[in-house]
Amino acid sequence: MKFLLLPLLALALAAAPVLANVAAGVNSAEFHAVCQLIQLTEGEPQLAAATAAYDQAIQKLQDMNMSVAEDSWQDMFKNQDGSNKPWTKRQEEAKQDPADWAEQWPKWTAAAGRVRAAKAKADQQDKKTILTVPDNLRQYARTRLEAALAKVTKLRKRSDELKEKAQKITAQTIKARLNAAMYGTTHGRGQYQVSGAGDNHKPQAAQCDDSAEAGGQSTLAHTLLCLCLSQTADKAAKPCFPEKQLTADWAAVETNIKTAFDEVRKFCQSGAGKPISAAPIRAAVDTALALVKVQDSHAYLGRFVATDCQGSSNRGSCVQYTNAATATHTKLSELNWVKEMLGAATDIDTTTAAQIENDQAAKAIEAEVEEANLIQQELEALHKIAQSAKPQLPATN
Repeated sequence: MKFLLLPLLALALAAAPVLANVAAGVNSAEFHAVCQLIQLTEGEPQLAAATAAYDQAIQKLQDMNMSVAEDSWQDMFKNQDGSNKPWTKRQEEAKQDPADWAEQWPKWTAAAGRVRAAKAKADQQDKKTILTVPDNLRQYARTRLEAALAKVTKLRKRSDELKEKAQKITAQTIKARLNAAMYGTTHGRGQYQVSGAGDNHKPQAAQCDDSAEAGGQSTLAHTLLCLCLSQTADKAAKPCFPEKQLTADWAAVETNIKTAFDEVRKFCQSGAGKPISAAPIRAAVDTALALVKVQDSHAYLGRFVATDCQGSSNRGSCVQYTNAATATHTKLSELNWVKEMLGAATDIDTTTAAQIENDQAAKAIEAEVEEANLIQQELEALHKIAQSAKPQLPATN
């Protein structure tokens, strides 16, 4: 029973009304949580690369399988002059082939060509993919090899799909997402680089009452200002830095966005050049969202007293998430900066998953080839057993 009370107690504390005015340093925890996210937006994504190769290993299995086929099957893939026969030529012969042959034909033709070339060479190294199969064991050998090929084809398909998806993800595409979380644009600082009043998409105090959203984007930069800036008459509140009196306030943002933002931003160390991975991004998002408190029908990041979040000491220095109290998780997960940060983490994980799948596929395919390399010995042993089992006719004089 006591374990059931813990979540209820936490909810009660989070939902408890806060009546005291905005005090110095009251948003210190929120500032540091957002600062951690900002540092991550400036870092260098660490991406895994799927580089393990397995095409040659699969080719070897294809060649082995072709080498045990009937001569009539192997000859189907060559022209009279010995060159490879393209699918278009096969179609001209008006053959009623199965529908999947068009897709399979190029690799069959290539395998048949390699087998012909290997047979023509004296070098035994080139003949390792050619199996010598007694007629009574030909079908057995093909069954073994076709099963191996079916398995490696499935492995390659899965690996190639993930690899193709991961190849679309680069450090640049992830940085673009992180920058969008910070500034609402994929490149540059947007309004936060403007040494002036900015345009309709600029950050304003009133937007702190609406998820710190400007121009349709809720950003970390705007969230930072909502937590730390005060109205001109309430500068002494110092919500983020109890030991530091900011020159900037919301009136300063109206005249020079860059200067006002830079003054707040300098208290958060730069994350430029630092390696970042998926787990710290998710942890930082969780930390920030855990600081959101519910009061009445809304949710708040930072100190809310009454009426609004626009920086007055007797009202609040915060971000309000309107009507989010009954569905906090859903509402917060839709914030632009949350989606972009978690999207970047997912992209990083995608490259890691592709590398793992790629490595595992390469090892599994190589294991299939190593097992196939033993088929020749197995065939020879089975042939000897079959020969010894034949009844011996009595010698006649």
